[in-house]
Amino acid sequence: MTTAVLIAAGFLLFGVWLRWQFKWLSAIHAPAALIAGLIALLAAQLWSRDGSNTAALLFNDALRQWESWRSPLIPIIFAGMLLVKPDSKPAGQLLATTQQAIGAWILILGQLCVGLLATWLLLSPAWGVPIHFGQLLEVSWAGGFGSSAAWGEVHRSRGSYEGAADLAAFLTASGLLYGVLSGLVIVNIGIRRRWLTTSHPARAAQATAAESSSIRSPIRSIDPLMFQMLLLAAAFGVGLGLQSLISLAVKTLPAGSPIRGVGGDLPLFVFTLLGGWLVRKCMSAVRCDALIENETINRLTGVALELLVFVAIATLKVAVIRDNVTAACVLMAIGAAWVWFNVVWISPRILPRRCWFELALMNHGFATATTAQGMMLLRMVDPELKTDAARVYAQAAPLTAMFIGGGLLTYALPEVLIRFHPIYVIAPTAIAALVLFSIGIRLRKRAYS
Repeated sequence: MTTAVLIAAGFLLFGVWLRWQFKWLSAIHAPAALIAGLIALLAAQLWSRDGSNTAALLFNDALRQWESWRSPLIPIIFAGMLLVKPDSKPAGQLLATTQQAIGAWILILGQLCVGLLATWLLLSPAWGVPIHFGQLLEVSWAGGFGSSAAWGEVHRSRGSYEGAADLAAFLTASGLLYGVLSGLVIVNIGIRRRWLTTSHPARAAQATAAESSSIRSPIRSIDPLMFQMLLLAAAFGVGLGLQSLISLAVKTLPAGSPIRGVGGDLPLFVFTLLGGWLVRKCMSAVRCDALIENETINRLTGVALELLVFVAIATLKVAVIRDNVTAACVLMAIGAAWVWFNVVWISPRILPRRCWFELALMNHGFATATTAQGMMLLRMVDPELKTDAARVYAQAAPLTAMFIGGGLLTYALPEVLIRFHPIYVIAPTAIAALVLFSIGIRLRKRAYS
């Protein structure tokens, strides 16, 4: 264990050094953990040919231990998601927030719909991939590394799709690179076509008001960082207890009950997500939720996410990627066409007119791997955050993140696709996207009528 930790630390430090040394890595917003993971993956392919020397033996042992890190890291990340306190929505922003939420839902539902449709009609007949392959765009591009690992954990617990986690991690890394390069092109197109908002007053101070209010005085009896770690551990523990209770409860059901099949297979991270919410609600009930420091909790879960990104990339099964690379490239090309269509055609028709392009850039970033990527693209056209885009995006994020693109519906779909024909997912998804688009158009007309 100690050796595996030290080797991982060495690779991560090397990744930080490479990102600092080569400015183009910073320019494309490549995470140091991703760089370190790719270097470790390359080393794994080279050293796996010769397992006789001591260095190779130590490294191969570290790889095996890194694979076991995924299972505990994912629930830690999810435990902090609902533990943090939600920011209150400023008055007068409800309509813009609703428009952005509709836009995000359409974008993610579209990824799910086109992915499943392409897999059902083309990819499965041509390359033999399972229907679950069609969910990869929604899971990896809209969800990111954390959601990809969690989705892989769902399939591992069910035994429904071998190699799901590896393919999802591969698509997430590919989406990260594509999102940056295509985002640069979109920024230049927006500048040429004068899509940018330049006259809206700066409101960055308001955007940080809620965040600054969460800064509390340190707890005298214990180190503040340690206290936040204990809260995170409590959320993890509550989730673990809930999982045990549900497992005991479903065992009392008849053997053929579908609820028994679903409830018994739910992974731990689903329960730690609920555990975080319960801990926050309990603290709110006794009027001590002010002790929860959002920034610290986010940093702690950020550490877990950095490690997860590293081990997910370093332990990729290259054979799985090689066997599915053609189908994956076709799927990503279809996904790329959809996100482009969303920016240039859908977004101008439904997003708030005063900052539609800036919001479209942020949506393009999160829909191709990470929110941080969307923020990077936004700062290219709005470096001082003079538009409302960042604030509206943040207010609308909880309306999608909890449900799709790495939310509860994402992890329920594997079971649905096992039990039902894909058309029962594709048709409602397409109808929902069309209905939301119609509502989005009406809201935009109403805002400026």
